[in-house]
Amino acid sequence: MHEVIIEQVHNREGSNKKIQFKGVLNKVLVSGLILATATGMVTPAFAAQETIKDAVRNSAFEMTVQETVQGVIVEITNTLKSIEAQKKSGRVSEGELSTLATMIFSLETAKGSEVQSVSEILNKVETTIQGLSTDTTEVKVAIGYVRSVLGITHISVENRVATVNFKDVPSSHWAYTAIYEMGKKGLFAGKSTNADGSANFAPNDTMTRGEFVTVVVRALYNEELQAQSAVAGSPWWYASYVVAVDQGLLKESELDNGDLNKVMNRQEMAMVLSRAATAQGETFGTLIDESRIPDYSSIGTYYRNYVRQAYTKGMLAGTDTAGTFSPMGTLNRAQAATVLYRLVEPSTRSEVDTSPVQVTGQAQTWVEGQTHSIPKAGDTVIKADGTKVVLKVDPKSGVLGAGQGVDIYTGTVVNGTTFKVGMTSWDDHRVLRKCDKTGEVHSAAEWSEIYVAFKPTSSGSKDGEVRDNWYQWDSIVEEWLWIGPSFA
Repeated sequence: MHEVIIEQVHNREGSNKKIQFKGVLNKVLVSGLILATATGMVTPAFAAQETIKDAVRNSAFEMTVQETVQGVIVEITNTLKSIEAQKKSGRVSEGELSTLATMIFSLETAKGSEVQSVSEILNKVETTIQGLSTDTTEVKVAIGYVRSVLGITHISVENRVATVNFKDVPSSHWAYTAIYEMGKKGLFAGKSTNADGSANFAPNDTMTRGEFVTVVVRALYNEELQAQSAVAGSPWWYASYVVAVDQGLLKESELDNGDLNKVMNRQEMAMVLSRAATAQGETFGTLIDESRIPDYSSIGTYYRNYVRQAYTKGMLAGTDTAGTFSPMGTLNRAQAATVLYRLVEPSTRSEVDTSPVQVTGQAQTWVEGQTHSIPKAGDTVIKADGTKVVLKVDPKSGVLGAGQGVDIYTGTVVNGTTFKVGMTSWDDHRVLRKCDKTGEVHSAAEWSEIYVAFKPTSSGSKDGEVRDNWYQWDSIVEEWLWIGPSFA
């Protein structure tokens, strides 16, 4: 039987990294790899996957790689950007493709959670080189080889869209569109395969914290995710967690100090969702009235504002027609695909009524500083000079009592505890701070909302001008400076 000898040595431009690939392959095996990659078959033609692995192990391969798998993925990502730029000029450099192939070969060393990253970058490579006039055989051989060595199940570029029509999600399913669109973007895949080759999505299966955080990070920060280096002994979701913390989607103290193996509940999902929208530049304005969420009181105080923000933006609508949130309910895959779809495609969100709801319960009246129950819109606060202030939710910041010049927190009694300035709020667990200028007391989180909502949009007329109580014009730097309490 004839043999084909392959020998490649590449020195990458601008780098001292050297990768050498040398081996002897059966001619039929090489042909099978090329054909399988070109046609998008799951396993190479003429040889089963295990046969290929044995052939690879028995061949005289020598591979010297002087960089991490994640480092190679970053370089491949940069190379793909270069190729995309060259495509506009009509032809891609053969040298660029040869270098790309060499980098792909080096990915065979991937282990554990790195394999998923390798699978994703190989899909990107395939999409990028599709339709090129330059010979891409060398790249396709490299892709096929790495997939075989790592045992990566492959779906061809042409068939990838077709596979998102999951057998267990008919077009009549309430989340069909979201599941289809998120599957088409590669953010979700099937969990099992049927005898006829079709996939099952498993819409009612629960999602762990790690799974949900990962799909959000992939959707919004995929480049940052690909740039993460693998950490030995870390869980598969660790890279996504690092990016989530870096981007402000999570704090290290949250979710049981970063335990992402547990199933995610709906109020935790709302927190990540709301922060993701904020990170993308969305603002919330007037928040939906809490009375429009029937089980609002059952939501953990730490999560309430995030839930209201997500409802306000139409990313959440509840688990029934009444808008019930079910905060401790476990998040399932259909729900996750739906909220992710609404996050990345704002046009799919529903209109939300944020108008105040008429207070029908008994409003309370108290003298400022004296004891009272949790304040709400419609309550009356009597100031020291006898002025009566009826509380309302500020339409710009969504903060109760903002701009009304009264202290609504001091004297609030919750579960036997009487709150005052300097304590942590029962609602959002942030420190209560007082503005000496206006006398208002709000939590640090609420001051943050006020800081954003009240910032003037037009320039001041003179140095030292104060506008909206908390901003002062500095004519030297020509900026409005915050003079309210710290919200750090």
